[in-house]
Amino acid sequence: MIKYFVDVDSNNEIIGYYNDDVHSAIPATAVEISKADWQTALEINANTLENGALVYIEPPVQVMANVDILSLRKIAYQSESDPLFMEWQFDNTPESEQIWRDKVAEIKLRYPLST
Repeated sequence: MIKYFVDVDSNNEIIGYYNDDVHSAIPATAVEISKADWQTALEINANTLENGALVYIEPPVQVMANVDILSLRKIAYQSESDPLFMEWQFDNTPESEQIWRDKVAEIKLRYPLST
């Protein structure tokens, strides 16, 4: 019968799942869990062992400084919208202009500046 294990770090965050059918070495810190618990953990994307239960806890939202967001925007503009801008300059059609403007708006939504 296959045995299932979960290993957690010092914060009880899951760092790995193991079973003795696949893994020849199971970390000494890993604890045995049932197959049902293992399957449930995978289904819910469990990331923490809390009071003996494998649970999913929403990670805290990290607030980024505007300077970091601007850096991410710059990378996205260069890789995603700049080629569309050049295409619009070449085509000079309203359709290609709209595609470029839509991409810029999408990037701004993806990386909003804090107020």
